[in-house]
Amino acid sequence: MFELTRERLLNLLVLGLVVLALVLNACGEVTPAPARSSPPAASDARTTNPATASGSETPPATQPVGGSAIPGSPTPGQVFTPATRTTPAATTAVIDANLKGSLVIWDGLNNKLAASLKDQAAAFGKAYPGLKVTLLHYTPDELVYAVEMAVKSGKLPDLLVAPGDYVADFNQLKALQPADKVLDKTFLAGFAPNALGSSQLNGSQWGVPYTYSGTTVMLYNKKLVLNPPATWSELGKLSQPLYDIKTKSIGLSVEINEPFFLTALLGGFGGAVLDSRNQPTLDNPQMVSALTYINQLQKEKTVRDDSRLKDNQIEYAFRDGRLGFYIGPDSLIGQYSGAINPAEADAKLDLGIAPLPRIDQTGQPAAPFSNSQAIFLGAQTSGDRLNGAKVFLQWLARPEQQAAILSKTNLLPASTAFLNSAAVTGNPIWKGLYDQLENGKPQPAALEMRAVWAALRPNLEQVVAGVARPAQAAKQMQQDAQAGIARLAVN
Repeated sequence: MFELTRERLLNLLVLGLVVLALVLNACGEVTPAPARSSPPAASDARTTNPATASGSETPPATQPVGGSAIPGSPTPGQVFTPATRTTPAATTAVIDANLKGSLVIWDGLNNKLAASLKDQAAAFGKAYPGLKVTLLHYTPDELVYAVEMAVKSGKLPDLLVAPGDYVADFNQLKALQPADKVLDKTFLAGFAPNALGSSQLNGSQWGVPYTYSGTTVMLYNKKLVLNPPATWSELGKLSQPLYDIKTKSIGLSVEINEPFFLTALLGGFGGAVLDSRNQPTLDNPQMVSALTYINQLQKEKTVRDDSRLKDNQIEYAFRDGRLGFYIGPDSLIGQYSGAINPAEADAKLDLGIAPLPRIDQTGQPAAPFSNSQAIFLGAQTSGDRLNGAKVFLQWLARPEQQAAILSKTNLLPASTAFLNSAAVTGNPIWKGLYDQLENGKPQPAALEMRAVWAALRPNLEQVVAGVARPAQAAKQMQQDAQAGIARLAVN
């Protein structure tokens, strides 16, 4: 006869706990997403605004951001269903227990934004417990591929969350329905026009803004500079005394070979990169003026060779109080958020945010592009699922959810009511960012922008290096962009 010794009893107890853990795990919210049948084709690769890349792109799961995954972020390629056992404790009151149905959301956000959306989806699941919400997280390029496959299979999600300019890819795949044909006009009118502009294409409003973001901004150290400069010439005067070879101190860090810098200056001269038919407009007096202005900034030493540092050098210098001004993407604010009104008396960085300076010749502010994150309605979303999607979009526009986006991502939300509240206008950091976004303009979402970005960089580099004259470079940019658009049409 089998005898239950103490050792065997302990073994059975351990085995029982293991089985119980496996059962509970199977009931949890994270399950593997369907495997990809093949990797994206080379043509899937996107060429986007370098200034907004760090705020919109997510590296593959095998390449953690900054050396480690952001805590609480969804795992790429895995499903998250809110209101299950590992979701944070519910703090949201039930709003409507009678709303029934399902809502499927796919996102292609970076880790911090994806974590914010995950938390909000969880809270929404608590507020509407009868509505089953499933959130699937992808890297941006994987999202485009997944949408392509879903169009073919007829299994599109109800909502897609991605950078606004992805509207061109999704629209080409016939994966969307226009937001302005489905949603109330007064609801859409409640968002910042520039934020809406990121997901406009061919005269239609396709997306609802999730953030108002993806721009270029000036960060500065208030320990070194009391007030930000109003013009580029003033920036030169303020930054020059900050250079010191002995202490390795730097006045200004900016990468003038980046197209985002050129397009910001181009906007200050009243220029544009595409016309109303999405054809390039690069060979014009405004582009020549912008390129000439870059040479002027070099000649006057507003921008110096040691202004162009590697990212890790910038990081060390800024935190160490050895860098006065830093021009880069608005996603950097989150990176240095610990230096906003620092409590430590010996803190070397006290972060300030300001719009880019005005162009001396025109008196107009530099006007960088923005590329806000947007929420798109799937082409197949209808009936009860469409009703659930509308409720979710309206819920995200509530003041407390707009505040949650700001606090969790260090990026501005998009509703004009929140943007004009004291939470933004009464805070110098967010007011500075808001002013910059209003000075700029949304990046054109057309596919032709890929050819434009590809044409700008090599010719800009020629001007910076003194190899090409501004007029020559502008002419070559136009030719290169036209050739690139022709290749897009063939592909």
